[in-house]
Amino acid sequence: MRKLAAGILVVALSSLVPAASAAPKLKLTISNFRFCQAASCTPLDVGYLRTDTGPAGVDNPQAVVEVKRGTTVSWVYMDGFCDMVGCPGHNVVFENGTVQGVRKGFVRSGQMGKAINVKIKEKVGTTIRYFCSVNAHYQEGMTGILQVV
Repeated sequence: MRKLAAGILVVALSSLVPAASAAPKLKLTISNFRFCQAASCTPLDVGYLRTDTGPAGVDNPQAVVEVKRGTTVSWVYMDGFCDMVGCPGHNVVFENGTVQGVRKGFVRSGQMGKAINVKIKEKVGTTIRYFCSVNAHYQEGMTGILQVV
């Protein structure tokens, strides 16, 4: 009887605890050698200028995307232009003060709809600059900015 009573008590108490809400998600697009929130990126979607040694110049405030800490960001490959010109694909690399940055994932050309998924763990107030290092695509403006809010 005690086991049954204890089991009922555990069930009753667990039903009082609210269920955890699903982790937030943010979908971004990889297209036209850019990163953006729209279905298709434009030349204006450059986050910042980057040279071989890191960020150079100022950020494009219109390209900053706000993201809550704990959000899983999905960069979805939709770059038919990359497919058409024969590039190998794209990656997402976070700036970290070194020349090479921190690689977060890669999507091969021709894999429409495939995503690079990264959970944002940085603290609120952090600015995350990221780029595509494949064939130095950052030189063509393939950069982005996340602001953790």
